[in-house]
Amino acid sequence: MFYRSEFSSSPSHSQFLNIDGYAVANARLGFRGDNGFSLFLWSRNLTNTNYFEILLPGAGNAGHYAAVLGDPRTMGLTLKFNVK
Repeated sequence: MFYRSEFSSSPSHSQFLNIDGYAVANARLGFRGDNGFSLFLWSRNLTNTNYFEILLPGAGNAGHYAAVLGDPRTMGLTLKFNVK
């Protein structure tokens, strides 16, 4: 579980560049055998939380803002076999 409290993404005070706190849960479940075989099911942002990584003022002070969005839910399967 990752949690980030509310913060400002700008060194100058602006109510439009404050980011609300958010929590992101990652999970991994799997099996690792003695023969070099492993199988893992994993997920990032398991609850599919929408959040901003950062908010930025636009160039030229024209009142535009840009944002970097957080990653959506991602799920995968990792299968590994070591040959000796």
